[in-house]
Amino acid sequence: MKIRPVACYAALSCLAVCSPVSPAGAALRYVAIPLDAALPYASFAHGINATGDVAGEFWDWDAGGVAFRNVGGVMQVLGTMADGSSGEGIDDEGQVAVESWVTGRALLWSGDSMRDLGTLGGGFTRASSVSAGQVTGYSRTSSGAMRAFRYANGAMLDLGTLGGTTTTPGGIDSWGIGINQAGDVTGTSLLPDGSYRAFIYSRGAMRSLGTLDGAGDSNGAAINAIGQVTGNASTKGGLSHAFLYTNGTMLDLGTLGGRSSGGYAINARGDVTGSSDVAFNVFRAFLYADGSMYDLNSIVVSGLEGFALFEASGINDQRQIAATGCNGHLCRAFRLDPVPESPNVVVEYYYAGFDHYFMTANPEEIAMLDNRVFAGWVRTGQTFNVYVDSPIGTGATCRFFSAAFGTKSSHFYTSDVDECAAVKGNPAWQFEGIVFNIAVPDQHGACPPNTQPVYRLYNNGQGAAPNHRFTTSLATRAKMVETGWVPEGAGPIGVGMCAPQ
Repeated sequence: MKIRPVACYAALSCLAVCSPVSPAGAALRYVAIPLDAALPYASFAHGINATGDVAGEFWDWDAGGVAFRNVGGVMQVLGTMADGSSGEGIDDEGQVAVESWVTGRALLWSGDSMRDLGTLGGGFTRASSVSAGQVTGYSRTSSGAMRAFRYANGAMLDLGTLGGTTTTPGGIDSWGIGINQAGDVTGTSLLPDGSYRAFIYSRGAMRSLGTLDGAGDSNGAAINAIGQVTGNASTKGGLSHAFLYTNGTMLDLGTLGGRSSGGYAINARGDVTGSSDVAFNVFRAFLYADGSMYDLNSIVVSGLEGFALFEASGINDQRQIAATGCNGHLCRAFRLDPVPESPNVVVEYYYAGFDHYFMTANPEEIAMLDNRVFAGWVRTGQTFNVYVDSPIGTGATCRFFSAAFGTKSSHFYTSDVDECAAVKGNPAWQFEGIVFNIAVPDQHGACPPNTQPVYRLYNNGQGAAPNHRFTTSLATRAKMVETGWVPEGAGPIGVGMCAPQ
């Protein structure tokens, strides 16, 4: 979606409630879809892309393993058991990062062929994940060191270390484990004192993310579009816990009641999936969302058929999850799809003193506005539907607040992932949270089936403070344009969102 990038980072006028908001609580529930019901082998899921395609491996305890990808519900095996391979990640184009155990090489499945990514000068390479055709992992250099790499545009780049160099033969100096579409990499690197630290490699430099409580080691496993990272880190008590690194701080996510946990994947919302023990040598897959850790087995309403999920290795922005469960000695890859809740309603308000519009789906805000807690705000009569959960095909809507316009300070809403990330990088704007979910148009402004366009308009700075309005009415849109408002969004008439009908 192409949207005006600078002047319009404002919107709906200050409500006088400037504290962070969140959507109304929605019960998280999932349906489990087995990905290999017709096949006799064990299977393990390792990654998921934006459309719910999954990569992983089939495994035969006698013959070995082979990488697979499941695209549009169709299983495709990427080689033979003799290849000894695993699909470690899948990007939005369906390309799969493949690790070959037999050859000791990192591969990329693209189209209908497998490509060897080469090495950093030695004879060994391991692939960990892929995004937008870029792969990360680690490789042996000509001097014998094992270093993190990023493969892009046909070339492999040595990402260096945080200053440490192992003296152990075959030891790892640094390891790239997760990568985002911008090519930022997270992983773990050796320090001069012999400990390991989670890192982010971005814009040509590697920086440490620290540890939990300043203790022990840490490892980065996945990084999202805005630079949030998950992984695992030591605690002062000598345990290892999953973490969420955001805004320069490493947050301990805790466990499901046991002693240890690890974060494996993260989406644009900051949701984390991984694995946690619940008893000695008993592990369960978890989802960390909205400040709470859930045992995924407890919120899957159908489809597991006696399998217990022990790890969740991927999650996309629609909250679809790639997970693996076992039933005795048989393990199976699953995709978990969220169960949609009923639509919620966005209500629009108008403040005549500023000629500003404001919208909210938050029941507490709606109640305060309707009860005149904030004088001057009145309903316009316009509403549209949204979701408080994340049905497949919807995107998260970010809400921001800025006090930069004095008494006319503004809120701003966007459902565009790139625009949300850009505004988060602007210090003048405070990110208040994800306030609802809604479908987004394609680049031509076309909305998915069973949704209607929500037109986005900008007041072009009238009244010395920016403001946006969102409407499903073409007549309202036309009146706003006549008074100098500027259409924004996708397509020729500016579609900002697509509301469920």
